[in-house]
Amino acid sequence: VARRLASLAPERITRMMLAGAGLSAQNPTLLEVQSAVNALQDPVDRTFVREFQYGTVSKPVPAEFMERVIADSLTLDAATWKAVFAGMATYTPAETEITMPVLILAGDRDAVFPLAEQREVAEKMPCARLKILEGIGHAPQWEDPHRFAAELLAFITPS
Repeated sequence: VARRLASLAPERITRMMLAGAGLSAQNPTLLEVQSAVNALQDPVDRTFVREFQYGTVSKPVPAEFMERVIADSLTLDAATWKAVFAGMATYTPAETEITMPVLILAGDRDAVFPLAEQREVAEKMPCARLKILEGIGHAPQWEDPHRFAAELLAFITPS
């Protein structure tokens, strides 16, 4: 959504930060997840949601936080899960059209978008800077929130 907005209305965005970004949701990992999502029925299976959410992290996160994330995810019905993944699958890359400064935070242990895919996103954007976070998976905002916030603040604070 952010990348599409940045390409369609660049005057509305001065800077953009992406975390765990790939060019397409058509990679093997997401196609496998989408297949599982397409098989979901209501009520959505708690085991699926738990495995999905824990599958995004590489570093341990507080159990009470993950239980809240899982509970929030279980408020979505199967149709919503399917619509979200179908929407991601239709994304048309627009990275070359994005001209504002972009910070890409990439976890070197991201199981959703491997580092090579995140590097490719950065290479396609003329003003992107890639910051690789060691030991981090797909959710740096959960796995290392202090570093995530520090990187974001450093990026958006005028020099």
